[in-house]
Amino acid sequence: MKRHFFPALSLALTAWGLSGPVLGAPVDPPASVQIGEVTVVSGGVNADETRAIRQIAGDYPVRLEISGRGGAFYVADTLSVLQNGQRVVDVPDAGPLVLMDLAPGRYQLLATFDGTTVTRDLQVGRPGGTLHWVIPASID
Repeated sequence: MKRHFFPALSLALTAWGLSGPVLGAPVDPPASVQIGEVTVVSGGVNADETRAIRQIAGDYPVRLEISGRGGAFYVADTLSVLQNGQRVVDVPDAGPLVLMDLAPGRYQLLATFDGTTVTRDLQVGRPGGTLHWVIPASID
């Protein structure tokens, strides 16, 4: 599966509300998907969708933004979430913005880009938070 790369810096600024007012008709966020026990929203490949996801982000304890060092957004072929070595959820074509309703606890994230997997630890607490996951330059 091909990795997606979104170089527009303006997308990074709009990800969580750092842009000006929304112009034009409102856009609905991508539909949430139930994957096992976890509700997931994934998307944000354009500024309108990014704004729409930002508007519902507070409803989810995990808010993940996947980007490169220059601020470009990335979509993982697969994002896997593990807890205590057990797979909790696999999200295909994840990102660049991902919202998940994970319960408080410690998790490990595994994101695959063109066959290369990168990992990151995640601590979910209450009320939740945003993880800005900057992937290594070797993924480019």
